Formats: sequence, C-alpha cells, structure tokens
Amino acid sequence: MQLLNEEVRQQVKQVFDNEVKAPVKAVLFTRAINCETCPYAEQLLKELAEVAPEKFSVEVVSTAQPEGEEKAKSFGLDPERVPAIVLLDKEGKDRGIHYIGLPAGLEFSTLMNAIILASLDEIQMDDRTKELLQQINQPLDVKVFVTTSCGYCPQAAITAYQFAVASDNVVANVYDAQENPDLSQKYQVVGVPKIVITKQGNDEPVVEFVGAQPPEYFLSYLIQAAQKLSQGGGSGIILPS
Repeated sequence: MQLLNEEVRQQVKQVFDNEVKAPVKAVLFTRAINCETCPYAEQLLKELAEVAPEKFSVEVVSTAQPEGEEKAKSFGLDPERVPAIVLLDKEGKDRGIHYIGLPAGLEFSTLMNAIILASLDEIQMDDRTKELLQQINQPLDVKVFVTTSCGYCPQAAITAYQFAVASDNVVANVYDAQENPDLSQKYQVVGVPKIVITKQGNDEPVVEFVGAQPPEYFLSYLIQAAQKLSQGGGSGIILPS
C-alpha cells in the first residue's frame, strides 16, 4: 500500500522539479523493535525517492547496531529517539535540519520545505536579518515541538530550519510532541508549537516560547539565548508568546 497517492506524487514531483535546486540525502535513523512509526517513515522517504531519484535519496540506519548508534550521536541525536531524519546537502553536509518523529499529516509540508531548504546554497534574507544572525555566537539547539494536526506548527518548524541553514551556530530539531511524550512533559509542552532553545549538548532551557512567531521575533529569542549563554547564564527563562 502506497502512502502517497498519484495526485500527491505529481505535486511532489513539481516541487522537486521547480524548487529543489540540488540533490538532498535523507539519513533515516530507525530500529525494528519498539518503534511503531519507523516502517512508515522509511516507506514515506523511499516513495519520495521514487518520485525524484535524481534529487532525493535515502540512507536507512539502524540505531540497534553500534555503528548506527554512533552515527546518530555524531549528528547530536539520541539513538533511542526514532524515527529521526537528518537532511544532508549535495556535499553531504548536515545543514542542521532534523526531524524526530513521523512527518505525517500537516507536517508533511514541513518535510517538503525542509528538503527545499537543504538544497539551497544560501537562504534569501534581508541584510538586517543576516546582521542579526551574526550576533549568534553560541551553539544553539532550537527544539520545536509540533503535532501533525497543528496548523501553525509548520511555520514555526520552517522558520527554525531557515535559521539553521543560515547560521553554523544553529541546529533545529523538530520533535513530534506525541511521539516524544517524555520530552513534552519535561519541557511542559501544553500548546504547540512550543519552542525551547538550549545550548547544543545541553538539555537545560535558556529561552522558551509558544506560538508561530514572525521570523524577526523568532530570531530575537535566539539572540537573547546566545547573549544569555555568553554571560554565563543557563537556567530557563520563559518569554511570552
């Protein structure tokens, strides 16, 4: 049984033909046991590769194997959190675009936009935004909690991905809140999208906010997080949505 019907496949092919500028590779971390959505994630990515094999490819890695576990860790991922998708550009570089969960429902659009972003050499941004991004001098992990039925979540996820591509100091990890209930509880995810900014390699919140904010506001939170870390701060501050 196919996950993508013929109409969706045609739409996907148009996106690959018109908007994906260079080949993108997805590394899918999975395991056979205790992961109900892993087979669906694998099938989804392989169907995308069938639609546009010259633009999209998939590598499936089992974190049940020691080498797979180490590879997941090399991307800053928890090997136990599967399925997890990392998108690599034409040079095989991790652009900081990670999705932890099955990108189904409304989050399928997040996946497609993520592929487009991973294919771009440079994100089109105004000079002021580029200037502000240069102020981020700390390694930030932007955790975006989403659900597949949330209409505002794709906007928040894509904004985070844009900043990840534009700044070497930003990694964006988008989590399906329902597939990662322990993290949702830890970060008190009541409404989505919920954004938690931490230092890379550290789970302690530095800045948190709720809602799909305009890019300029979203970026201001990243700058505040970087400034707080530069000053030696680390405990969570919660900013209003």
